[in-house]
Amino acid sequence: MQDATDRWFFSAEPISAGASEARLSSEEANHATRVLRIGAGDLITLFDGAGGVATAVLPEADRAPRKPPRGAAAEGLRVELRDGRRVDPPAASLTLIVAACKGPRLEWLVEKCTELGVAELCFARFARSVVAPGGGSLDKLRRIAIESCKQCHRAWLPRITQADSITSAIESRRNLRLFVAHPQAGAPFFGAAIASGGEARRGAAILIGPEGGITNDELNFAMGREGVIVRLAAHILRVETAAVACAAAWAAHGE
Repeated sequence: MQDATDRWFFSAEPISAGASEARLSSEEANHATRVLRIGAGDLITLFDGAGGVATAVLPEADRAPRKPPRGAAAEGLRVELRDGRRVDPPAASLTLIVAACKGPRLEWLVEKCTELGVAELCFARFARSVVAPGGGSLDKLRRIAIESCKQCHRAWLPRITQADSITSAIESRRNLRLFVAHPQAGAPFFGAAIASGGEARRGAAILIGPEGGITNDELNFAMGREGVIVRLAAHILRVETAAVACAAAWAAHGE
């Protein structure tokens, strides 16, 4: 019987305490049985993205469902659960309020920030934004986040949201310590600010503007909400690089 440790799959249903079975979507079932050739009786790890994790065994005499006809529901594959457990969310969470960038760069941003443990990616519209991801784009980004969680064995999916303005994004997250990524000479680096301010480890949000930069009005609004200006590197970074730099600095300091 193969080891379940390195093979994670996303459950189409919540994994509740004491549950005896769950369901793989048709896509996940296809990946498990047809792509990875995991057979009946083999073990996998199932997670629901909200802290529920369990060892699961593929049922005997079962195989991945065929692609359903157009318009038909994809039933997926039911699996037996063993050793279900709950994984607590991180005590300290990081939210990125970030301008969206284009195409593969945005997908890379989501992939890497998921691996680094970012709790929420809020794609906000800035005055100089050039990209505004819609519902379909957000769905694709959520699928990328799921794949990243599977790869890095993360039990909690990051929230992927959008905001019409940085005003609404900041106001709805007033419980978080606010930082502003800005290349201001003399500003502390984000990692140093985290290390010196223990309260930030209880939860923080950092504002990352578009490549055209944030406007003075946006900066003044953030500062009026007790925002702290921080630098990320010695040079100007692209949006996706800045996002990953923030995530890496946060992850490096642990909980």
